[in-house]
Amino acid sequence: MNVGEYGNLLRFNVKEDISSNTALSMEFIDPCGKALVTVPTLGTSQVVTDAGTFAANQYVDYTFASTDIDSAGWWKVRVAVTYAAKLLKTDYTRFEVLA
Repeated sequence: MNVGEYGNLLRFNVKEDISSNTALSMEFIDPCGKALVTVPTLGTSQVVTDAGTFAANQYVDYTFASTDIDSAGWWKVRVAVTYAAKLLKTDYTRFEVLA
């Protein structure tokens, strides 16, 4: 991915059934430490990706907007899943953005 690109799909595997969530969010941290919080959608059908098979209701999708990726370097991303009585946050995953 390059700075300024948009329309790209990011698929994040949470690896557990999150279909009973009450809220989903995806937090990006840019190379300078600035946070961007977005709202992904729940993936409801099984998909096969370069990273393996993602089971239905265990992953989220986010399509980048035109203003999301504004700096090159190593970014971090994680997903937060809110349920009625608990909050789950995944570990951060890193990805590189090129100039």
